[in-house]
Parts: sequence; C-alpha cells; structure tokens
Amino acid sequence: MAARLEGRKRIGIERRLRAWRDPLTAAAAAWSCLTLAVGALWATEVVASPFGSNDPRIGEVGSYLEGLEPRQTGMLVAAIGLAGIVTAVALRRTPSRFWPAVPAAVLGLVLLVVVPDSRVVQNFAYLFFGYTGLWDWALAAELVSILGGLLWLGAAAAQPKVRTSRLLTPREPRWGRAATYAAAALALPYPFVRVGWALGIPLGTTDGGLEDFVWWQRLGIGLVFG
Repeated sequence: MAARLEGRKRIGIERRLRAWRDPLTAAAAAWSCLTLAVGALWATEVVASPFGSNDPRIGEVGSYLEGLEPRQTGMLVAAIGLAGIVTAVALRRTPSRFWPAVPAAVLGLVLLVVVPDSRVVQNFAYLFFGYTGLWDWALAAELVSILGGLLWLGAAAAQPKVRTSRLLTPREPRWGRAATYAAAALALPYPFVRVGWALGIPLGTTDGGLEDFVWWQRLGIGLVFG
C-alpha cells in the first residue's frame, strides 16, 4: 500500500511539472533574451557593468567575477543569454528528449552558484534591521541571476524524461542523518561568536569593535544572526 501511494505521489509531481513545462521554458527564454541585451550593453560600455573593476565592493564579497574587466563581464553575460536562447529552442523542438535538460540544469546552477556572492545573504540579513545602505546595482543583477537560475532549473525539471519525482518524493537516504548532524555542527562556531557579541564578549574582534553598537543592537545581532 505504501509503495502504491508513493508511486501515485511521483506521478502527481511529474504531471504538475509537465503542466508548467511550456510557461517555464518561455519565461526562461524571455529572461535569456533580456540577459543577452544587457550583456551587449555592458560589452559595448553603453551601460556600465556593476561587476569586476566597476564593483565598489571588490575584494569584500568574494565575487567570482572580481578579476574581470567591464567589457569581459558583458561578453560573459551575453554568452549566458545566447546559450539560454539556444537551450530554450532545443527544449521546445525536442520535448520528448532528455538531453536538452542537461544544459538547462547547468545554466541554472551557474546562475545560482557562480554569479551571486556573499552580498545577497548579507543584505537579506540586514533587512531584519531595516538597513539598506549596502544595496547596489550588483546586488540587483545577482537577484535577477537567481531568478534566472530558478527558471532554468524548473525548465530542466519539467522535461518529460527527467525523473524529478525521485528527488522530490520524501525519502531519507542512509547518509542523510549523519550529513544533517555534520551540517549543524559546522555551523555552530558562527552563532557562538554572534551570541558572544550580544553578551559583550569580543570573540574574534576587539573591544573597540563592539563599542560601535549599543546593547540592544548587540542583542539584535545575536538573535538575528546567531
């Protein structure tokens, strides 16, 4: 009975994904056309690129695009947009094939993992305090990149022969519990430091570094970040 119910769940998940296939592919294609246009503007320096040597926070956020010149950044972005358009055409013309899902998934992973840097998480955390002083055009471009990554991963998952239901159906692998405990343990040093700051203990910094914050700000840092 349990196996039968699990099979029905898989079929239901796959059907819902297939229903979204065309809208996701169309949205990913539109995103790629916009990206190609923006990349061309950056490459020709009609519009200044916010990455590379133009990034005012270069060296602070761990960007993979740090060493690029504006023209190179534009050419890279235009290439991503062009690759997306070609992939979208392949997804539309060969709906019964598996292979177009591979470049779509690669595009999604690149846009989610390579383009964004630490400023995305940093600014998300600062929203809890209503602080927007670090917002810039690079952050906006990275959020657009994340949107594109989600669209391309969705388009890849919606291909008819991609067995996404095996990934989405809840099932605990043998190594899942150990990996979960390891992930929690590896994250512990960060909250220890932040809670220490909330208590006025300068872990990893100097006393002067905490003097810039009043007690309620230190408490907020400990609760939100820790």
